[in-house]
Amino acid sequence: MALLHAISLLIVFTALFSFINYKYLKVASAVGVMLVSLLFSIGIVIIGHLAPQLLAQTVQTITKIDLQETFIEVILSSLLFAGTIHIDTKALLKESQTILILSVIALMFSTVVAGSLLHFTLGLVGIHLPYIYSLLFGALISPTNNVVVSAVIRQTKLSKKLKTDMEGESIFNDAIAIIVFLGISEVLRTGIDNFDLNYLFRLFVKEALGGIAFGVLLGYLGFRLLKAVHVDKVDFLITLAVVIGGYDLAKVLTISAPLSVVMAGLVISALRDREIQILEVAHQDKQIEEEIEYRKHVDVFWELIDETLNAVLFLFIAFEIVAIKLNLDYILAGIIAILVVLVARFISVTLVIPFTRIKKRRFRAISIFTWGGIRGGISLALALSIADQASRNIIITTTYFVVVFSVLIQGLTIVSFVKKISPHEEIIEREETS
Repeated sequence: MALLHAISLLIVFTALFSFINYKYLKVASAVGVMLVSLLFSIGIVIIGHLAPQLLAQTVQTITKIDLQETFIEVILSSLLFAGTIHIDTKALLKESQTILILSVIALMFSTVVAGSLLHFTLGLVGIHLPYIYSLLFGALISPTNNVVVSAVIRQTKLSKKLKTDMEGESIFNDAIAIIVFLGISEVLRTGIDNFDLNYLFRLFVKEALGGIAFGVLLGYLGFRLLKAVHVDKVDFLITLAVVIGGYDLAKVLTISAPLSVVMAGLVISALRDREIQILEVAHQDKQIEEEIEYRKHVDVFWELIDETLNAVLFLFIAFEIVAIKLNLDYILAGIIAILVVLVARFISVTLVIPFTRIKKRRFRAISIFTWGGIRGGISLALALSIADQASRNIIITTTYFVVVFSVLIQGLTIVSFVKKISPHEEIIEREETS
């Protein structure tokens, strides 16, 4: 019952904040819900340390839950799909080179740089985190939150091209980060002495290609079912079946379940865009309006799922931190991690940007990608899935600190940051058309 009370209280607070935000604050909905969840989780941490007896039963209930199976199979798949179902696939294809470089190569660099820097800097202050676990942290903290990034950059005056790059990167780097995370976890499981780089590479290729192919098929089947039925409740159930059933089947086939879900969402989105284009050619205005309305309902449904799951993740991780009992070392590690992640993001983007289609004002783009790299639910879920207790405590704490900073500071200042670094909208538009 303690868990039910905690989740119900969180949802009540989230609904209340959504109302206040819509009526008075006017902050982007995705950012607003995540913000109140984060603030609520900070309140839990403070109460847990000042009056631990008040939360003792709830903390005990939550820490007994086997999070690995739940988060990896259900929450991660839902978060990934929610980030793809609304995307403009036509614009995404135009920027595919830039997006793939940022979401794959830059993420690899970020994983290594963030992990190595964290291991080195924590060692300097006497905090031991094994290097392999530091790399695990680098993998889970590198992906950005698609729904929050999309909501925030819509408020900026960036060119459509750069907005597409940021949205596209945040879609694919989630799936790639999970693959990298699971690859490092496999090294941990088998032992570094038995590590086979060729095997890991073959596994990566098999999972990636298999996941893409299966995701395309899954998305096509999902679209055909959606096209045959235009009833909101059935549409919701079909997309849920694609996400949960598709993720589970991909695991049975030993291919990348994250990539399968991402590709399924992209294919459904692309085919629905194509359906509207066909109706436009046929001048079927009434059917176009109906199609857009049905699609809007599905998009809102998945936005709600994303916001709710992010809220629940903050709740879980807050109670985990109460159980950890923060000390000075953990707080110091969290502060160091914030700086490390920003530096790693800056370095990784700087290294790959010359190979993208971004040719002009590169330092501006690097700065925006660095400060606009807002973390969220994927990072929290992966941190909670780690098994080793000693390293898990440090990684959960550092992840929480980074996400708190990312949402509170970066998320709420990115619009003003873009205005300062790109004060003239017409300059950006000329770049887009050149």
